[in-house]
Amino acid sequence: MLRFIHAADFHLDSAFAALTPRQAAARRRESRELPVRLANYVNQNNIDLVLLAGDLFDSAASYRDTAEELSAALGQMEAQVYIAPGNHDWYGPGSPYLTVKWPENVHIFTQPRLETMEWPEKNLALHGAAFTHGEQANGFLSGFTAPADGKLHIGLLHGEIDPSEARYDPIRKEEIAASGLAYLALGHIHSYQTGPLDETGSYCYPGCLEGRGFDECGEKGFVLLTVEDGSVAHEFVPFSARQLHRVPVDITGLTQNAQIAQRMKEQARGLSPE
Repeated sequence: MLRFIHAADFHLDSAFAALTPRQAAARRRESRELPVRLANYVNQNNIDLVLLAGDLFDSAASYRDTAEELSAALGQMEAQVYIAPGNHDWYGPGSPYLTVKWPENVHIFTQPRLETMEWPEKNLALHGAAFTHGEQANGFLSGFTAPADGKLHIGLLHGEIDPSEARYDPIRKEEIAASGLAYLALGHIHSYQTGPLDETGSYCYPGCLEGRGFDECGEKGFVLLTVEDGSVAHEFVPFSARQLHRVPVDITGLTQNAQIAQRMKEQARGLSPE
């Protein structure tokens, strides 16, 4: 039995523009702790493989110390780590993927086309690709079919399924169905979503690890995969330190800011421990 983690969209060094400068700096510090927490989970739960589906940084020119901290955290993982850079953290000149030294257990896909990494002792093949610019109009999965060689084939990509415009690795559902993959690990969409590949496989977005604004509400986390007897099962694992919620508040008849603030506190009280 093999155990994998599939995560994406850390967006380290996000601006948190809706917060005060002090609050934004605190949230950025918190976000840098996420990879360390994830490394602890990996080591405590006997994880064999970590799949990171892009946008680990909020831009391709992230702070060097942030990249170094991520590299150190991934290096602590007692597992093999694979990264498929996305549209925010695309692989190219000045990218932290080029300017920072990454540990031996970390492999970064660097080409704007599918490459295959073999794991013979596990009878596994991993297919991944990298954004090399902020946009990727041609779909990485176009024309791809995994060979019927008895191996377990897994895809690792950052992209959009059936988008209205082809900007971020457009992936068509018919391409997914014809891919021959047992599991397609995706990044880009910031909420947990999953669907069928064919009669046996599935594709999945784990969502972002931590909500950053009110367009990223609710539980956030990663996906835990279990591979046994040639089949892949997956489950969502909540992991965020914080949760964001949209809470409707009836302020009918309230005329003072203090009254409105008190009503908001009363409505929100049940969402978190006292």
